[in-house]
Amino acid sequence: MGGSISFSMSEVGSDWPLINYIANDAVYYNTYKGYVKTFIESYFETGRMDGIYSSKQSLLQASADAERSGYSYVNGTV
Repeated sequence: MGGSISFSMSEVGSDWPLINYIANDAVYYNTYKGYVKTFIESYFETGRMDGIYSSKQSLLQASADAERSGYSYVNGTV
């Protein structure tokens, strides 16, 4: 299958049977939405994520700069 789905799972159909089951069950879906809300408000807070992104950029920048054209999706720096 591959790819990703949105947090709302609105595009999920029968090709995602387990996720479709969860999305169509009100109790499970409300529990899922609670987990997503907690994640966004607690772990994905902007100030916290900026520090994580900066540390990863520092760690990976030299390797990203050394990528050969045609073997990477890297197309610039930030």
